Amino acid sequence: MRKINYSTLQYKKCTPAVMCLLSILLFGCDRPLDAQINRADTPYTITWQPDSPRAEQPIVFKLLLPQQWQPQLSEVRGVSMYMGRIPLVWQQRSPGEWQATLLVGACSDPVMHWQLTIPLLAAGADVGSESRVAPIQVSFTTSN
Repeated sequence: MRKINYSTLQYKKCTPAVMCLLSILLFGCDRPLDAQINRADTPYTITWQPDSPRAEQPIVFKLLLPQQWQPQLSEVRGVSMYMGRIPLVWQQRSPGEWQATLLVGACSDPVMHWQLTIPLLAAGADVGSESRVAPIQVSFTTSN
């Protein structure tokens, strides 16, 4: 009978690192669905009507930003079910006040979770320039 010698030293060294990486990937990146990111560098207020939106009915978003920022072409994605990417175009109503209308389709989930991502650009800057900040991300739900 042949005896095989091997060392587990290299596996013992990498096991804590692998476990740490797995825990970060599984638990560290999630944020509650209804959380809004509030940042000191770009204060904002976003509201939508109706307060409890339903699928296949228009949802009107109103965004208040400091005048030095303007929203770019945004997108809405389904979180609880893949529904593709829905573009959202903002129109300026007054200085610092923006509005967009969204229509989402119905799906088999009675309550659908959505993620709205709004890229921001400094007013008057070119789209390809470095005058951007981290996008605003807002979660909301619709019901069927």
